[in-house]
Amino acid sequence: MKKIFIIFLAIFLVGCSPADKETATKKDTNTNIANYTFSTYNIKLGIATKDLVLKDPYFITIDGQNNYVYKKQNSECKLQKNDLLLVIEEEEEYYRVEVAFGDVPRSRGYVDKDEISFNEALFEDANQVRIEQAMTYDSKNGKEIDLKSGTGSVEEREGEWILLQLPGGGSAFWIKTSSLNFNLDAEAELLDISIVD
Repeated sequence: MKKIFIIFLAIFLVGCSPADKETATKKDTNTNIANYTFSTYNIKLGIATKDLVLKDPYFITIDGQNNYVYKKQNSECKLQKNDLLLVIEEEEEYYRVEVAFGDVPRSRGYVDKDEISFNEALFEDANQVRIEQAMTYDSKNGKEIDLKSGTGSVEEREGEWILLQLPGGGSAFWIKTSSLNFNLDAEAELLDISIVD
């Protein structure tokens, strides 16, 4: 299970080589942070308890010289109740998070502590799910299609069945809820900024 979750997180860092600490002392015109370093954080999976908007949204990308770069996100990042979030850091009143789905680079920002939960029972209603070599079907109780892996968005739920859409524009397919994987016990890491004053 730990291996599957680490593979899931590797998607977030495509093209990135892991590093414990990589220093950047540059002023980016898209950010109000003058000096920062990149540090590795242990993360855990959480779920939004209500509709929310990420505060101070940003993303981490790689420039033409393969350096990590912090960029302020100029558009609002709205999330729905039951969206999955990767919790990067905990402060007194908020969590720093990364959206656990969508295009890379994924949005990051801050949410109030009452807007996220780690209650495993809530994951059954998550808007996004992870499957690993799960049998897919053309309809509920229908014909088997093939085995698929990935993280996708839930389009519909009915009993023990979920209609799942994977990124990339392919057709949605049905899977059994017994195929879902949230692997909450895995220790995983994510590279993010640390402010240097």
